Amino acid sequence: MNRLSNHNCPVCASADLEVFFEMLAVPVYCNLLWRSRQTAQNCPKGDIKLGFCPSCGFISNLAFDPIYEQEIRQLCKNLGLTPELMCV
Repeated sequence: MNRLSNHNCPVCASADLEVFFEMLAVPVYCNLLWRSRQTAQNCPKGDIKLGFCPSCGFISNLAFDPIYEQEIRQLCKNLGLTPELMCV
């Protein structure tokens, strides 16, 4: 695992976070149907870099980009209104 010196744990503030998983350029939005293959391939992408805090056990995506957070919240809210995804 790689130790990071520029990230602190958001729970306990420890500076000993260890990256144990990294995946680059993954789609930001899941559960969306795109109108074409090309728009799906050109969808917004971000990185995943999971860091483990050995002090408290918390796992965090250190590459999280809050720019998409509001859109994701709205999409999740709207998914609850989708008849195909509603629980009966």
